[in-house]
Amino acid sequence: MEFIGPDADTWDRLAAHSQNIFQTRDFAEAWWSVYQPHGEMVVLTDRADDPRCILPLYRRGKAVPLIRQIGHGPADELGPLAAPDDRHLAAELLRSELGRDLRRGVLVLHDAPVEAEWTDRLDGGLIRTTPSPIVDLSMGGWDEFLASRSRSFRKEIRHQRNRIERDFEMTIRTSTQETLEEDLTTLFRLHRLRWGAEAPFAKGEQAALARRFARHCIDRDRLRLTVMELNGRPAAALLGLRFAGVHSSWQSGRDPEFDQYSVGSVLLMDGLRTAAADGAREYRLLRGGESYKNRLADQSRDTCTLTVSSGPAGAAATRIAQARRSLERLVHERRESRSRKSSEPRNGAS
Repeated sequence: MEFIGPDADTWDRLAAHSQNIFQTRDFAEAWWSVYQPHGEMVVLTDRADDPRCILPLYRRGKAVPLIRQIGHGPADELGPLAAPDDRHLAAELLRSELGRDLRRGVLVLHDAPVEAEWTDRLDGGLIRTTPSPIVDLSMGGWDEFLASRSRSFRKEIRHQRNRIERDFEMTIRTSTQETLEEDLTTLFRLHRLRWGAEAPFAKGEQAALARRFARHCIDRDRLRLTVMELNGRPAAALLGLRFAGVHSSWQSGRDPEFDQYSVGSVLLMDGLRTAAADGAREYRLLRGGESYKNRLADQSRDTCTLTVSSGPAGAAATRIAQARRSLERLVHERRESRSRKSSEPRNGAS
């Protein structure tokens, strides 16, 4: 199916209001091309010329329509595309264009920014919230960033890098048009080494999406894929993105054989240094509450997933999704508890 909707310049102009690269037309087109969902594309705009609001959706099912946003899953943040003063247009669009569908079915809005108050604006049912930590770089360059951190932090990052340079010949190189495909293959391999052979990002549709989107990004100077090599051997890779004055860390990988050298941390610091030199005001660590993100972040741009419906079928779907989310959270907490207990020292052993 041919991709529809406003042109890339119009689309990206609205995406720039949230400084969110996952709202660009390049990402939406890449996602649609790779996933090819069985459904009808529905791209809503408040007006045909110079729209102030875009809602890129697709619809499945007739008796009980399920409407979702294009890009859900791999995108760390989505939501309607609109300037802050025009966010009310999203609710008006949904009511005027999807009223009949929402009486019989449900819209699932994935990973919309909490700060935009989409739950209240759309009168939606909250399914989950997800932390999305941010490192503040608004104080200026790299030296100013380091000055804003504790003495122990500065000492630690110097020690980590010095230790690697003492024991290895370290190079950190940035992908070019010529090296991109090979570097992505290296990233996927290192990602599987870190997260296991079945890690979703490094196989199947997600890997195909990452490749397609990376090609678009490198053409538009929006990609910073870096590979750390120690004595010529890839040890870590970081897939960074930049858009509208914001840098982000999307995915990474590392060889566990080098974990004692904190190669992932050193490569992330290199990304932060580059973002500061580029004049970025923030570095987004994106979706997830991992401990390293919480230690590094100054603030969080949390996202939420919500359902919107005006009929009994949608209300029932919301209750089921909320119950499923509660069960998933309970299972996760029990696994974490068992993991902590199994790692505790026994009989005084450490």
